[in-house]
This record gives sequence, C-alpha cells and structure tokens, in this order.
Amino acid sequence: MVNQLLIYRAFIAGSLGVGYFIYRKMLSATMVNHNLLLNQTQTNDLYNRNYAQGANNAIIAGHNVNRQEVINERKKVLIIGAGIIGIAQSLKLLSEGYSVILVDKDQDIAQQASYYNGCVYVPESVKTMINPANMWTLIKNIFKNPEDTTLRFNMNAFFEKYFMIWSLNALLKTTSNSKVHSLVEHQLQMGRINMIEMEKLQKNTNILEGQLTCKELLGFYDSEISKSSMMQTLDKFNIKHSEKQKFKSGYGQLVSEKLQHCIKFDVGSNIDTRQLSERIIDYCIDNFSGRFYISTNTNVKGFALDPKGQIIGAMTSQGIILADYFVIAGAHKTKYLTDKLGIRVPIMPVKGWALGIRVPNDTFFKEYTFFTPQYFSTYINNEIRLSCGAEIGSDFSKEIPSEEWGAKMGLKYFNQHFGFNINMDDCYVRHCYRPITPDDIPIISQVPVFNNVFISAGHGSKGMTYCFGSAEILFQILSGIKEYPEYNINRFYLV
Repeated sequence: MVNQLLIYRAFIAGSLGVGYFIYRKMLSATMVNHNLLLNQTQTNDLYNRNYAQGANNAIIAGHNVNRQEVINERKKVLIIGAGIIGIAQSLKLLSEGYSVILVDKDQDIAQQASYYNGCVYVPESVKTMINPANMWTLIKNIFKNPEDTTLRFNMNAFFEKYFMIWSLNALLKTTSNSKVHSLVEHQLQMGRINMIEMEKLQKNTNILEGQLTCKELLGFYDSEISKSSMMQTLDKFNIKHSEKQKFKSGYGQLVSEKLQHCIKFDVGSNIDTRQLSERIIDYCIDNFSGRFYISTNTNVKGFALDPKGQIIGAMTSQGIILADYFVIAGAHKTKYLTDKLGIRVPIMPVKGWALGIRVPNDTFFKEYTFFTPQYFSTYINNEIRLSCGAEIGSDFSKEIPSEEWGAKMGLKYFNQHFGFNINMDDCYVRHCYRPITPDDIPIISQVPVFNNVFISAGHGSKGMTYCFGSAEILFQILSGIKEYPEYNINRFYLV
C-alpha cells in the first residue's frame, strides 16, 4: 500500500513536471516567433547606426535616436508607455543620471487612463478592489440591474487574454482577511514612499505647484456599521483620521442629510493627472537637455536580441531602438508585450467612468475631495470631476460613454445627494480602462530570464497615488540597490 502511494505521488509529480516543461516550451516558442534574433553582423550594424539585412530579406532599420551621441553617453532606458506611470519613471531615472527614451503608441502623451480620470490622490488607501467580499459582489451583480451597482463583472472578461490565470491568482491571493491585510500593508508602503518622493519634488521643483488644491478628504457612509468598520481598519493600520461633524449649511449639509456618517482623512487631495503629466514632460525637456527623447505614435512590436539571446533593442513602427534597459509601463496592455518574452502577466482592464460637471460656486466642492459608496468627487479646473463605477471585463467597447451604466449610476446618485437635476447632456463623459492585478498590488519587477527588462504596471485606479513611489521602487530594483519581492511578478502562479 505504501509503495502504491509513493508510485501515485511520483506519477502525479512527474505529470505536473512534464506539463510545466511543455508549458514553458510553449512560452519559449512564442518568444522566438515574435522577436528578432540578430547575428553578429546585424548586431554590429545596428550599433554602428547603419542598416542590416534581416530574416526573409527584410530591412532592419535603426531608429534616429540611436544616432544621438548625448543619449548614448550614459546608460539608456527605454520606457514603453507615456501615461503617468511611464512619465513619472522618466523623471526619476533622468534625475538619477540615466538617459531616457519614452515611447507611446498614441499621438500624444497620457491619452488613456491618465487623460481624464478621477484625479484623486489617496496615499493611505486601505481598500483593495480584489478581496473576498468584492469577489462575491462581482458574481452577484452579474444578475442585477447594472444601474443599481457600483462594481460589476462583465462576462466578456472570459475573452480577455489570461483571464483564467488572473482569476486563479485572485482566488488564491485574497481568500482570507489576513491575506487582504497583507495586501493593504503593501499599498500603504507604496503610498508612503510616494509621499516622500512628492515631498522631494515640492522642495526641488515647481512641478506640483498649485496641484494639491483641496484641503481635506472626506468619506461619507450610508450606515453606522460601514463607518465603524472603516474606522477600525484605519486604527489597525495607524492611519490618522477623525469623525467629521455634520455640516450646518450649504451643499455639505445636503449630502450629510443623505449620508449621515462621515470620516475625515488626514492625507488625501486632488491632482489633475493630465496636467501633471504635461508639467513633468516640460520639466524633463527643459532640465535634461540631450538626455531625454520622446517618440509618440510609435508602436512597439517586439524585441531585438543579440546572438547570445540578450535583448538589445525594441522593434518599433519607427525602427529598432537600442537601449541598455527596458521598462514596460503599458497599463493593462503590458501583457501583450511581455507575452512576446514568454511571460504571462495577469492584468485585467477595469472600465471606469469620469464625468466633468459644472456646479454652482460653493466652497464645499472647492475645499473637499470626498467619496460616497457610489462615486469619488474632486474639484478640478473649475468643474467637478466625478469618478464612478468599475467593471471588470475586456478591453473592447463601442458604446458612447454617456450611455453606459457606470456614468448613469454616478450622475443619478450625485443628483440625489445634492438635489440637482443635471442632465447627461450637460456633462463631459469619458471611460477608460484601469489595469488591475489579481491582488490589486502593482507589478514592479524585473522580467524573469531577461535581467535588463522590467515591468511597472497594474496600478488600477491608483496611478496618481502610486506613480512617484513606483518610480522610486523600480529605480532601486533596476540599479541593484534593493529588491522588493512583494511587487515581483513571481508572486503569481503560471506566469
């Protein structure tokens, strides 16, 4: 009997081992099919900034940036993705002495989630989107009227790349409150690193001047139980807060009558992510002359490898760009590029909606960033920016944002709370896809096998909250200063 048990175990272990070997072989085959393996002559030609003859008689063209001597004088980092994450990373690496080449497939910078979002800066967030309660809510809400929910799961998610790997990891990573508490600690760690980096920027640059304009962050709750639960969580993690007394007049009084329980958070405000992105780019151009290069409308198709199989360049629609290091910061689309390296990155697109609303001039809206169970509200550029709804699904949408459930739900509750009768026609509405990992913690990591390729993606709806902290962490990883296993891609299964 004992011998039979040992045989069964050996058989199962062997089967799993063979299965994993075949799986990794499949990944390697994918890598070969999507990249360009150069011979020594072709590699030398690229480094000499000439043209080389490639496979199937295709011409391998070097990008113009390869010829810029000032950039070549220092270690070069190619950052793929010009959202707030890639832009903040550019600033950090330039400040530390690297040369940076920033590329993006769009015509301009920060055109996706960074373009028009909720603009909420919450460095001490203790709420993860992926947790046991929300996982159950996602399933239940499939069968509910969408306009009665704030978080839902779309069946189109099954058609999204690596959804099954994402789901498996989400279930394994968030099955208990102790695991979720561990994830919250990682969020707080990053938020606090972000705060330190922002303090440095405020001291040394004018990038953040006039950006943090709201004086307090308020959380409104629809029950005493919800408020008490949040306060207990905040106490557990030693986050400063206080119970806010009711407003006695104005629009603050109106929302207090509908949602009678309120907490004031000591850290939190609003930042216009798009405007900040443009400021950082202008600062980099002005202060790092010759060491910073931007190439928009540039699609990265794969990588160029030298005869030893090491990555030396990125194959783009504008030619091969040579670099010493590569950072993939393409939000939820990062997985399509890492796929070419044989890496399965479990990131799902979460659709969210942002509404721009003109409201009566009132100090309540100007002074407070606040959230309710249905939406976040910030005051940006003389309008309310309402961020509402979250739908885990697929990166595919032909709908008009103003006609979708997320936008309708947010505006409905906003009108109810303040007695407004604002029509959707009076709002500017946009939807975007936020990248979320199975544990709602970003991936800031070296890519397995290739020691000069890195990932910074999966920041969900907290891109503004984490961007400078992520940049600092990745700089330390890239420079060999420190490792951060809690953000490493290897924490997931089947990658």
